[in-house]
Order: sequence, then structure tokens, then C-alpha cells
Amino acid sequence: MKSLIELNLSDNPFEMITPSPNGDFVWAGMTVQKNKITNAYEQSFLVNSRQLILNWGPIGGGKTFAAYFFKSNVPFQNPQRKVINVYVRTPKEGSNAFSQLFKDFIDSYSMSVIRNDIQEKIARVGKDNLEAILKESNISEEFAKAIIKIGDTDETTQRIISSYFYGIATSAEIKKIGLFRPIKTEPDYVKLLAGIIILLTNATIQQTRLFFWIDEMEDMVYYNSKQFKQFSQSIRDLVDTINQKFTLFLNFTLSEGEDETVKTLLGEALWSRKNYDIRFKDFKISDGVEYCKDLISHYQIDKSTMYFPFELAAIEMILNTLPTALLTPREINKKMNGLLMFARENEKTQISPQVVSEYENSLISEQ
Repeated sequence: MKSLIELNLSDNPFEMITPSPNGDFVWAGMTVQKNKITNAYEQSFLVNSRQLILNWGPIGGGKTFAAYFFKSNVPFQNPQRKVINVYVRTPKEGSNAFSQLFKDFIDSYSMSVIRNDIQEKIARVGKDNLEAILKESNISEEFAKAIIKIGDTDETTQRIISSYFYGIATSAEIKKIGLFRPIKTEPDYVKLLAGIIILLTNATIQQTRLFFWIDEMEDMVYYNSKQFKQFSQSIRDLVDTINQKFTLFLNFTLSEGEDETVKTLLGEALWSRKNYDIRFKDFKISDGVEYCKDLISHYQIDKSTMYFPFELAAIEMILNTLPTALLTPREINKKMNGLLMFARENEKTQISPQVVSEYENSLISEQ
């Protein structure tokens, strides 16, 4: 079998690995989408007001990849600006969906990181000033105290307040740390999450903004009518309560022309609050070529010959074997990975249209 090095590649550009939020990412193609998201990050620091952005397109179209990429790659380097990125998936169960979203947020960003941040703020401006910031945003006194208690240095209080936010603290434990109101409803979790985000982005040395990515919003179609209305209303209330230093990205896997489905799931009130859409559209062949070129170039050892070990005609030929609906990054990766593996196994030094024909014939013979 030919090694990747013999094919002028340091690694497989199209390796089929399920991405993780903390992986290393190479952005390929999709220039319009990358520029729009980059602009959203950069422009958000020019105004205080919140942003609500819908990303939507076909399955495998790059929306989750975009969330992972920007979580790991801040579009600018500015010591006066701090970016907080948090990524979660839409809860699969419609009952108590927002309370689960709240817990997923805590898990994603980490209670210990939130605690350290609040402790630093307490040391710098004091608890009274932090409580005043929360009350100005209509966070109740009880919930404001609970949020600030995350920064308590007492280990018993830390344990109890963590249990409190996860909904498993007993009444006796809650009273022990000076709280009297348990978390009972979805609106309670909305206020708590809003309060945490408000505190994370205020009373800071740097100009701070939080970017919250909620992926797989299309899973709301599995909620019943009452559940998706409650969930969308909770997101609307979250956006309205925070109202500044906050950008919310909602990722939907839906086909072109399904605007009404999105409107139905989000509800007219939340739909009307969005700032704009970013469409991850089906690729044309030229889009697919650009995507492949960028990936190949990144992993080429000798970059003097564009596309090598592939020929441009071979890339165009393999892309033309895909139906239009499957011209997405995920399906292109599958096809190109299969072709590359075939070339390696068959000792090919360059991947030409002839190699593509041999590969396609091998697939037919296996059926």
C-alpha cells in the first residue's frame, strides 16, 4: 500500500473522523459562510446589543463544523476583548428541555470556570455590586444571591450550590446556605442562565461577549406542540432578559425553502427577533472543487503542484458521481476518502480520471 507521504500528503485530508468540539479544524471552501460568521464575531464588539443568528442548511452541510471551528478559533486577536464560546446540542427530550439546556451549558463551560470568574469579580468589585448588576436585568434577589454563591470559597457551599443548580439539592441543604427558593420551573432556569451569562460578561477588565451555539435545533420536530412552544418561548425570554453582550447561534438542518418549518418551531415572537440568516446551501461542483482544493493544499507536503496527488479532472469526475442533494462536505469527504484509500491500496502514484473509473467499477462489482 502506498503511504500518504508517497502521495505528497502529511495526513489524509478526507479522513472520516467524527469531529469533537475541541479538535483541530481546517476550514475549507464555504468562504461566504465563514466570512459572515467572522463578521458576526467582529461586529458584535462594536455594539452592546444582543444578536440572534440562524444557521441552516442540509445535513452534513457544515453547521456543526462551523460551531466547533469558531469555538476553537477566535476570528481576531485583541487583548482588550474576551470571547466566551459555549456549545450545546438541543435536548432530545421535549419535556423540561430548557432545564436540560441549562445543565448542558454548565457542563460545556464548566462550573469550575464559572466559579473562578465569579470569585475574581467578587474580589474586584464586591458582592453588592454584582447583585446590583443582576437586579438591573430583572433577576430576582433570591436567584441573584444563588448565582453569586457559585463564587463562594467554602467547599460545603460549593457542593450544595452545584447540587442546587442541577436540581438535586434538598430543602435542608438549600436553607443551610441561606437560600429559600428551589428551582421549580423552566422560567426559573431561564432567569438563572440569563443571570450567569450577564455576570460572565459584566464587571470585566476586558470587553467581554458570550457566543452561545445551540446545535441540532431541528430535533424540536420531535417535541409535541406544547413542548416546542415552551422551549422556543424560553429561548425568546433568555434573549430578551440578557439583551446585550450576547450572541446566540441556532443551527437548523433543514432544506432550502423550509422557512415556514423554522418559523413554526421558533414561533413568530422568536423568529422576529433574529438579526439574519446564514444559509449553508447545497454545493455546486465548483464549490466542491474549492472545498477539496483547500483541504488537499493544507495537507500537501510539496505545494508546488495544485491538487496533487489528485488531478483536477479526477476531482470533478468524482464530484459528478454525487447527486446534487449529496454535494455536501460530509458526503464529499466519504467519496474522496474512499477514492484515496483505493489509490493507496492499488499502488497509484497519481489519481487521474482513469483511477476514478477503476474505483467506481470496484464499487459496482462489490454490490
